Amino acid sequence: MEESVTLSPVLFGVPRSLSEILGKKSKIPSGQCGQGKFSPATLGRVLIMAPKRKAAPERKTSRKKPTMSSIESFFARVPQQENNNNNADDSRRGELQNKSSDTETTVTTQMTSAETEKAPPTATTQMTSAETEKAPTTATTQMTSAETEKAPTTATTQMTSAETEKAPTTATTQMTSAETEKAPTTATTQMTSAETEKAPTTATTQMTSEDTETETPTSANCDCKGCTMKGPTAFQPKDPAVLGTFQNKGRKFLSSWYTDRGWVTLCTQRRKVFCATCRYATQRKLFALSTKVEPAFVTTGFDNYKKAIDKFDTHAESDAHKEAVMKCSAVSGPSISSHINSQITGQQQLHRDGLLKQLTALRYLLRQGLAVRGHLDKDGNLYHLLQTWAADSDVVRSWLQQSRFMSHDTINELITLMGHNVLRSVLERINGNDPAWFAIIADEATDVACNEQLNISIRYVDSNYEVHEDSLGLYQLPSTNAATITNAIKDTLLRTGIPLKLCRGQAYDGAANMQGHRSGVATRIRSEEPAAVPVHCWAHSLNLCLQDVCRQIVSIRDAIDIAKEIDRLINYSPKRKTLFHQLAASGDNDSSGTVKPLCPTRWTVRTEALNSILSNYGTIMDTMHEVNVTTRDDYGLKAGGVLTALEKFDTLFAIRFGHRLFSAAEEVSKTLQKKDLSVQEAVSSVNALKEHYGRLRTDEAFDTFFSATEETARGLDLGKPALPRYRRQPRRLDEGSDPHRHATPKDFYRQVFFQACDLLIGELSQRFDQDFLKPVVAMEKVLLEAANGNDFSGHMDEVMSSVFANDLDQRKLTIHLSMLPDIVKQELPDVKKVTSIRTICSAMSAGSHRTTFSQTHKLLRLYLTIPITSSTSERAFSSLKRLLTYLRSSMTEQRLNNCMLLHVHKDIVDTMDLNAIVTDFVSLNEERMRYFGK
Repeated sequence: MEESVTLSPVLFGVPRSLSEILGKKSKIPSGQCGQGKFSPATLGRVLIMAPKRKAAPERKTSRKKPTMSSIESFFARVPQQENNNNNADDSRRGELQNKSSDTETTVTTQMTSAETEKAPPTATTQMTSAETEKAPTTATTQMTSAETEKAPTTATTQMTSAETEKAPTTATTQMTSAETEKAPTTATTQMTSAETEKAPTTATTQMTSEDTETETPTSANCDCKGCTMKGPTAFQPKDPAVLGTFQNKGRKFLSSWYTDRGWVTLCTQRRKVFCATCRYATQRKLFALSTKVEPAFVTTGFDNYKKAIDKFDTHAESDAHKEAVMKCSAVSGPSISSHINSQITGQQQLHRDGLLKQLTALRYLLRQGLAVRGHLDKDGNLYHLLQTWAADSDVVRSWLQQSRFMSHDTINELITLMGHNVLRSVLERINGNDPAWFAIIADEATDVACNEQLNISIRYVDSNYEVHEDSLGLYQLPSTNAATITNAIKDTLLRTGIPLKLCRGQAYDGAANMQGHRSGVATRIRSEEPAAVPVHCWAHSLNLCLQDVCRQIVSIRDAIDIAKEIDRLINYSPKRKTLFHQLAASGDNDSSGTVKPLCPTRWTVRTEALNSILSNYGTIMDTMHEVNVTTRDDYGLKAGGVLTALEKFDTLFAIRFGHRLFSAAEEVSKTLQKKDLSVQEAVSSVNALKEHYGRLRTDEAFDTFFSATEETARGLDLGKPALPRYRRQPRRLDEGSDPHRHATPKDFYRQVFFQACDLLIGELSQRFDQDFLKPVVAMEKVLLEAANGNDFSGHMDEVMSSVFANDLDQRKLTIHLSMLPDIVKQELPDVKKVTSIRTICSAMSAGSHRTTFSQTHKLLRLYLTIPITSSTSERAFSSLKRLLTYLRSSMTEQRLNNCMLLHVHKDIVDTMDLNAIVTDFVSLNEERMRYFGK
């Protein structure tokens, strides 16, 4: 049975049906004539009988040049464009080459489905997947002159699916894998004229990798490394063994061709060269402007190594390659918005780094108590410190150039944020204990701006029995009466969230407004919280004891006045001070060359001042003599009076005796100023001092001291000891008894010596016997007796009858204390007898004893919470003198408070998170968020 061929309608003047060609003489069945179906043999006869027609002129089409709008629209959409270059190549290879002289006309025809009903057959056909559902055989036919004797007219035809429903054979077809589901046969056939007598149509078909297993590999199905690289990445092996396989006509690929040609990639399976960039752009359908894509570098591969360099350079300069490079870069690289966001983020991070550097410098200055600004911003310490860093830091240099956040308002805002950060850290420490017992420590002073400042500090104990005393800042007082100070303390506690009901102690100096029995601050606080035990600062009390001795012992009083006058005569005049140093350096005297001042408000300088006078006694006498001789003013007269006093034995005895008394007291004073001082340690120190003065009040101690003084006086050529001149009492004061007369000067000085010792012992016993501390002392005795396994019931009753009864459970506490000796032996086996509260704390800190014996843990914390001195507030005022100077006296109260916190709490400032400060600063303003980032 002869095959049937269906042709699409002819577009360029070809008759629409065979009836128009053959008329009534046609031998084609009438049923097939209207439908356009006929056999190949009939097709040959039809073409021979067809009248000669001129070839239709080619339709000229004009392609518009791409405009900028089409280029710019690429980033919004990538047009889905079919690459017809391969189809065009196949179509050109499939054109009929009629070498016979009998072939008169070759026509290229395109017909629609409606025109193919009676269209004459053509030679070359291209079909889609829908068009080949019933076309199992697809062919590209090439005919020689012998083959076309009966087919003078050859055509190239393209048909749609509707046109090829009943046309099983076409001349030239290119199909994809989806198009060949029902086209199992694909072949490339060349026939001679003898072979085509009964088969005038011979086909050449190209199909994809899914169509056949025997076709040549392409980029889509090749599994070599060069074809499987991700993105527009080139595979450029340099192994000579691999490059040796790339040969063609005696020439081979050279590795030097890779230079400056990063797009060259090799396919090791097909032994061809490709352009990785153009191939990737073709696969992604990125071409929108260029149509002339070179198949040699995209699909078929390049292997003409004779002209490789020229071809490579020509391809690199082609429009298609340039567009591929541009499109691949746009697809693989980040978007414009991401570039902008990245740039903005980089600038914001640079600004944050600059702000961090500024905060670092600011933290250093505030920690050291140094001024931040001068009269102008650029004269201040902050600016010049940053300028010093800018020499080694690009971040700081850039920050100083913009100078946007270095105004005084911004600096004050940063100081406020840092001060609040320190205060929050302190409050977290205080409130982090359970229960959060605390004690109040307060003192007042006048600053250089003549404002009354109240410093408030909090004493508390953590779970490890570590005692802390932290300052909460300064409170400016409008008045110094007790009511005002009490309201200031309550207001501070309210603002910081510390409840007054947890207060267990108060420590103030001995001023009437603080310790008054009727309306003092301690009394007012205790009226609201009875458990707030008031304590008169023990360091102040010891200083008052020494002051009483200086006032009541005449010889010591005169010695102290002489020491003050020596300080003023030498240290207050550059001329006399230079004279003193010159005489000290002469070598005639054993002198240290320094006279220390005697400050009446400092507790630990008396000993050093008196010791400097004793060390330079001879030099001071020479200096006073020289001033008295050469100076004719009042200072010369004073120098003469001081010289007269220094030449007496009585002055040397008083200075040496005062040095002996004050040296022991000042060592105890240093102990009483410690932050973590407990009641036991304070009581022990005071008792040791009383015992020292008791041992000093003996005849043996006096004889030793008096002999040493006489020897020193002889070395300085001073006068011998003598009795004072006795004055006759007025008759109105005479009671009929003669005053006591000492037999020898030694007896007189013995009386002075014993009188001073007795006065000190009496003052220590009176001033340190405070009734409010008796429950605290009872706690200490309970703990020590329980730790040694002794009976503590008597002292327990005293504790439970005090104001601390509501804080403890007596039944549980008794049980827990009875097991305390076992804890001490278990944790501290080397301790034979417990004599210190610190030993008990060390034993309780180990393991889980604090949780198991909770009542003992509470008793220890309650005992350690009671303050002994107010030295922390005194130290705060020492810091105030460094912060608020004459040049900085106009500082506001808020700024002064923040600077004080940052200067006092150095441990917190050193560990401060500056990034958190930056975050708080930036979050306060939308403009800052845009400038620094969120």
